[in-house]
Amino acid sequence: MKKRTLLRKIFRVIRITLMTMIIVVVGLTYNILTQHTSYADLSQGQIKPKDKKILFHLYGKQNMTDEEKIEFLENSSDFRKQFKGKITSEVANQVWPNQEPQYSVDSNYIINFHLNHGNPNIGIGYSRKFAPNFNPVWGISLSPFDTAGMPRAITLDEYMSEAAHALQFYQSPFKFEFRYWGSEIRSGFTAMLTGNSYSSTYKFQYRDTGSIEFEAHQIIEPKLRKDYMDYRCIIFKEKINWVEAKLYETDQKRKKAKGKKLAKLELEMANLRVEWSKLVNGPLFH
Repeated sequence: MKKRTLLRKIFRVIRITLMTMIIVVVGLTYNILTQHTSYADLSQGQIKPKDKKILFHLYGKQNMTDEEKIEFLENSSDFRKQFKGKITSEVANQVWPNQEPQYSVDSNYIINFHLNHGNPNIGIGYSRKFAPNFNPVWGISLSPFDTAGMPRAITLDEYMSEAAHALQFYQSPFKFEFRYWGSEIRSGFTAMLTGNSYSSTYKFQYRDTGSIEFEAHQIIEPKLRKDYMDYRCIIFKEKINWVEAKLYETDQKRKKAKGKKLAKLELEMANLRVEWSKLVNGPLFH
């Protein structure tokens, strides 16, 4: 009797496990198909107004008002879950610092970049240790917190970092999902076998040349940044050339100067270097 009861329990566990696996596979397949179709349709259409507002702010094309910044944070359940204080203008500007529009790329570049990377939804959120992340269901989540959970600036840099994952999914949704879940399962088993934490074992994915994380952040992401900065060097070519010529001229004078004149020329050179950085980098490395 006890043996039969035990067997029934075992078969019940096996049955539930198989049913769960089937549901997961079916759900995953449905998710891939519907999300990819959504991405494909959106890439031929328009960016959502809220996403455009975030993008224009990050690129420095058009700063959001304090009210808009506060509204984004108030509508983020992840932000309100971590931040318990009042969302004031000071807090909002800490997360959304104003950019300088004169150093922004043009609207067409901003829009086309996002469309060409699948037109993913953009939200305020985070994954493990308050890191930004990408998921086909909710898109790109930009983290408003540092690793200690304190409010900090959301940057264009992290948007481009997660856009690399959006491109992976947009180009090959099935491959993306199976590679992602494969890395999750592998990291989980490694953690169980070694006794290490899941987070520490998952970090290996960033060094594994065949992993989805390595491809996104060591191959795709650097190219996205380079393309962006190359484009900036084209549209700001005349200004960059002027600053570089002025730097050379000022440096020649500095070599012969002394005292107060030397100090003045060094300050002028420092300001020129800042200007050069703004023209070449823009708000990328805020």
